[in-house]
Amino acid sequence: MNTKSKVALVGLGVVAGLGLGAAGLAGAAETNETSLPPMVQGLAEKFNLNQEEVASYLETEREERQVEREAEFTAALEKAVTEGTLTEAQKAALIAKHEELQTKREALRTVSGSDKRDDMQTIRDEWQAFLTEQGIDEDILPQHGPNGGGMNGEGRGMHRNNQ
Repeated sequence: MNTKSKVALVGLGVVAGLGLGAAGLAGAAETNETSLPPMVQGLAEKFNLNQEEVASYLETEREERQVEREAEFTAALEKAVTEGTLTEAQKAALIAKHEELQTKREALRTVSGSDKRDDMQTIRDEWQAFLTEQGIDEDILPQHGPNGGGMNGEGRGMHRNNQ
């Protein structure tokens, strides 16, 4: 198998992993500076690739998707303000809350199991309470907030370019 095929297969693995809610693969399950997540180790071993290169590739993909999601979020807020379904004050509050919760979510990248599940649920609950408090209809937001649509929402998974 040539290098391009290996990279393509790794890319498919990345997309599939992200589609299943495995955001933060490069940082998850770390126990020390040199350990890598099992998915990275498995992909590297199966396709005879360097584990650090696989981890770097996965992290780059994660970061690129995050930039895309942030741009979609900002564009949706601008559109909502233009259409009159959101005020400038609500937009500013949304951006601040989104950044706050995104920071909390990033901090969970190294947490696993039920602790992570519980903490993510707390973040989702906090987001919902915020939207209710602000009188904001979450349907005007792309992917419904800082956690994306996930498996219970409208997350786009492997089909990130669909709308």
